Amino acid sequence: MHDIQKEATKELAKEMLYKVAYTPTVREYNAALQELTSYKSELATWVEDNEPEQRAESKFRNERRGRLNNSVFESWSNWMQCLRPMSVPWLVSDHLEKLGKKLYKHKQDTKK
Repeated sequence: MHDIQKEATKELAKEMLYKVAYTPTVREYNAALQELTSYKSELATWVEDNEPEQRAESKFRNERRGRLNNSVFESWSNWMQCLRPMSVPWLVSDHLEKLGKKLYKHKQDTKK
């Protein structure tokens, strides 16, 4: 019975820490932290002492994750965006030149 209670307590603490870390607003973060403080003040102190602005969604000011696209074409289009102004012949000839250099280097390396 003691192991079940210990496991339940551990799961509750993990859930509360997760809630503190992933709340999207500062108000929700403060509420989750207050709830954590009521449950176990040592955990709340640990959160505050260990740079929450680096871990909590509501306090992290920069983009944390890149944007994902579901469409292969959209992903390709976003990746190629900087290359759009270039002419197709220039783009193809540049890639052919790079490929030629790589093949030549590979041929030279295999002769050794």
